[in-house]
Amino acid sequence: MAGVKYNVTSAQPLHEYWRADTVFRNSVGCKLDTARLAIGSYLHIATPLYVEKETNTAYPVINVKVLSEVTAETTEVKVAKGSLVYAGMVLGDGKAGAKVASIERGSDFDTLTLDKAGLTAKVGDILFEAKTDTGKAPKYVANRLNYALTKIEEGATVTTVAQAYEVNEEVITTPISDKDKEGLTSRFLFK
Repeated sequence: MAGVKYNVTSAQPLHEYWRADTVFRNSVGCKLDTARLAIGSYLHIATPLYVEKETNTAYPVINVKVLSEVTAETTEVKVAKGSLVYAGMVLGDGKAGAKVASIERGSDFDTLTLDKAGLTAKVGDILFEAKTDTGKAPKYVANRLNYALTKIEEGATVTTVAQAYEVNEEVITTPISDKDKEGLTSRFLFK
């Protein structure tokens, strides 16, 4: 049809992210804060979000899953693909923090170069975006999950999930930390 423009994206694989009959979606969408995100990329299903009730704004919680041991001398960290990590953010492990100086995006994993050593983590641990350079506390702790694949662009909104049971972490591409699970409370049950 002449004059019709389609916004076609590749299909999201159909995974069972959670038991569908237990999902409670919020009826009002939230404005997505895009300040720390790559415009044009996508916010995946089940990405942890912190929703500020006063402004109805959703802030993505940025975590990375560690794929190689991180010692106190390490300045390069291999992390799983699919995170929202960005250069300039501070990663924390709860005891120390380090700024992400650069990111090398690979086909199997991403390599983060840190501005200093000091972080420690085992394979499979999750590092979080820290509130301060000390790396002791997360910048945001999740209180909702993202419901649908969402293109990151100015003015974007998200539908949030306020409850879901049997959340399947094996198919979720964005890591959810133990602190996030505490913030999500018993409204979310993980397999």
